[in-house]
This record gives sequence, C-alpha cells and structure tokens, in this order.
Amino acid sequence: MYSYQDIIWIGLVTSNEASSQISAGRVSVMTNHKLSIWYHPIYTNGIHPDARFPRERYTRLVDKLETPKYSNKFIIKQPTEASRNELIIAHDPVYVDNFLNQTLTDKEIKRIGLTPWTPQIIPRTLLLMGGAIAALDHVMESGGIAGNMAGGTHHAHFDFGSGYCIFNDLAVCSLLALRKYQLTKIAVIDLDVHQGDGTATILQNVDEVLTISVHCKQNFPFRKSESDHDLELPANAGDEEILAMVAKALEFAKEFNPELILFQAG
Repeated sequence: MYSYQDIIWIGLVTSNEASSQISAGRVSVMTNHKLSIWYHPIYTNGIHPDARFPRERYTRLVDKLETPKYSNKFIIKQPTEASRNELIIAHDPVYVDNFLNQTLTDKEIKRIGLTPWTPQIIPRTLLLMGGAIAALDHVMESGGIAGNMAGGTHHAHFDFGSGYCIFNDLAVCSLLALRKYQLTKIAVIDLDVHQGDGTATILQNVDEVLTISVHCKQNFPFRKSESDHDLELPANAGDEEILAMVAKALEFAKEFNPELILFQAG
C-alpha cells in the first residue's frame, strides 16, 4: 500500500450531488479516470539535505506511483510557478515581497523552518503553490479529483510562515475559487495530525468557506487557532476513535453542501 500523505486533494462536487457523495466519504470522479497529480523534483531538491524535514518522501511516493501496479491510475504533471498576484489573494503583500526578495528576518525564517535554506527555496515554494493552483484549475475545468504532491501547507498565516509552511495553498485555492470561478460554498477538510491553524485564521471571516480540522489536541501548534469545526483527538487515539471523528467531519461537510472540497491528507 502507498500513502496519500503530503498530498492536497481537490475535488469538485456539483451542488445536487454533494450530499450523496460526501456521505459516502468521496467526491465525484469518473470510473477508470486517471487522477492528475502535480509534482516537481524541486519539491525534494529545493530543501537542503541537512534540513530537519523528511524531504525524500516525495520522490519515494512518486517512485511508488510510477510502478506498474499504480501507473495506470495516475498522471504525474509538472506545475508552473504561482504568481505574486495569486499569493497575495491570501497573504500580506509585504510578507510575500519580503520572501521573494530574500529579506525575511532570521526570526521569521526560523519560525518557518526547512533551514538551512538553499537558493531553490523560492522556486520550490512558487512551484509548490503553482501545483495546488493547477490542480484547482483542472478540477474546475474537468471535474473529478486532482492533487498536489507537496500540498497542504496549513500552518502558513496571513503575514508569516510557520511549521515548514511558507504560503497557505488551501487558503489561496479557496479564495481563488471564490473569485475566479464564482463558487459560493467550499469545504476545507484537514485530517493532518496537526491543526490547520493558518487556514483557520486566514479564512476565519470568509463565510463561503467551511474549515474543518481533525487533529491531535496535544500536538503542534500548541496555541491553537479556531476553525469552524475543530475535532480534537487524544495522543493515544486508536483507529475506531479516529474514524468516528472523520465521520463527524464528513457530516459537517455534508450539512454545508459544498461545491468544492479541499482535502489536506496529512
């Protein structure tokens, strides 16, 4: 078995089918349809080998997906860089410019992590964000589900990065979908062991986006933000307890009846 961890999944659900699809724990996807996933080698190579981060996870997952057992189920696509205008839809322009111009303070960089930074940290970040946006565009144009291999950067806030996250792809894609595609209901379902604190703060006053976070109560971030629904689990939670909480998260999403689901896979 391979893991879906470290992928942001984006799924389009038409309003009249949302209830049945979510209650089944899935989104609409055509039978025998290959899933498109955006990936670039810089997702790994853009992180310094000495960084305290398991950078090889991306290449290992791609290697697994390209084996005969799975290659007929996925299409691996390369992203293009996200633009500044796309980033500032969810982030402070001053923060964005300081990152792009390499003028963040040492304190700001330390809060983000991934240190020591390499010259590739900027193109890596822009391609990572571009992969999420490309997956969003693909879903809006073709329906079904798409993913970005290094997505789910849910610890990035409006004007600072944190927890290995520089910009928040979930927030950027949510706000882009509202503006570019005139959607009115989007659900962000975050099943990472850590709370999606940055997503919660950026989208806290956006009524069109429902934020749901299922996470460990005792884990990072230790100062939690407030999502629309925070479903906390103890550190020693077992499968049955976790699945029951996931079912509760899906029920909240079902009640919201979203047109689009952004899923942080962990």
